[in-house]
Amino acid sequence: GRMLVAGCTDGYLRVFNADGRDLWNYQADFKLWHLAVNDKERIIAVGAGDGQIYLLNYDGHVVWKDKA
Repeated sequence: GRMLVAGCTDGYLRVFNADGRDLWNYQADFKLWHLAVNDKERIIAVGAGDGQIYLLNYDGHVVWKDKA
């Protein structure tokens, strides 16, 4: 289904469904600056203030991270 993904300066990545219901969130220890969604691979990429890039699956689990 459709979803809205928001990376916030409070360190939270928030994911909502089309009705605005909170599906899940991920708390990083740093501000989240950039994000990209790959719907085909069902991956959300996030650039964080700690210099890391995080890849999360659509269930909210970190599947990979590394220094940017």
